[in-house]
Parts: sequence; C-alpha cells; structure tokens
Amino acid sequence: MLMHNYKRFGMILLLLTPLFITITCKKKNSAIKIDHDRVTQSLPGNRVSAGYMNITNTMEKDDTLLSVDTDDFETVEFHNMFEENGVMKMEPMDSVVIKGGQSVSFTPGGMHIMLINNKREIKAGEKIQLNLHFENAGLIKLTSPVKSIEEQVE
Repeated sequence: MLMHNYKRFGMILLLLTPLFITITCKKKNSAIKIDHDRVTQSLPGNRVSAGYMNITNTMEKDDTLLSVDTDDFETVEFHNMFEENGVMKMEPMDSVVIKGGQSVSFTPGGMHIMLINNKREIKAGEKIQLNLHFENAGLIKLTSPVKSIEEQVE
C-alpha cells in the first residue's frame, strides 16, 4: 500500500512539474533587466520629479517601453534633453526602443522619465512603485527608491 502511494505521488508530481515550471517562468521576466533605478524627491512648491534607470534587453529581438504609470503622479512622460545652438532643450518622446542585446539609460541631463503633478509629497528615503509597460516583455512592476537631488549624481 505504501509503495502504491509513492507511485501515485510520483505520477502526480511528474504531471504537475510542467505546470510549476510554466508558472515560475511567467512570474520572472528575464528578458528585461533594470538596475540603478531611482526617483528624485519632489521639492517644496515643485510638482515634478524624474525617474532614472538602466534598462537592458537581453533578447535578440528589440522591445519598446510604451509607457510608465504610478499611483503617485497624475502624468508620466518620456523626455530627452539635448543641446541646440548652446541652449539645453527638452522634448517629449512617445516611447523608447531598447534594441536586442543593448541597454538604454535614463540619466540626469539626458533621457529621463518625467513624473508630473505628484499626488503627495515624495520624500527621500521612501520607495514608490513604477509600472513599466513593454511591447514584448509586458508589465514590469518596479519599486524604486526616492533620492534627494544631491544623491542623484552617481
């Protein structure tokens, strides 16, 4: 009787193993790697912050960061800063393509995630959730630390 139960348990485990592997793979998105993520604190009287991070696409196929949202800000946009005729300018971007096998950096003074109209004061030392929506990788939820302006220079 005991041997029969072990065989039954073994068969059930064997049949369920592919299901467990599938569930595990869906939870972990290994195609997109994100590091050095951070958000600037909101300054008194200023209703904007910026998000910075490095995003690496480990797949051969290109992926596109379509949008970012958060419960802490009304609007989130991608912006790029550049110099033109000695003047720094900033322009919005619709999306950001991350080529296969390459990285994109959101940095102070360059491409960044603009967080507009904070719904509450965002203080250094806190963490906020950013929801990144990719064309291929889907939704990646990121909990990013809030840093002071002085801490942004890395």
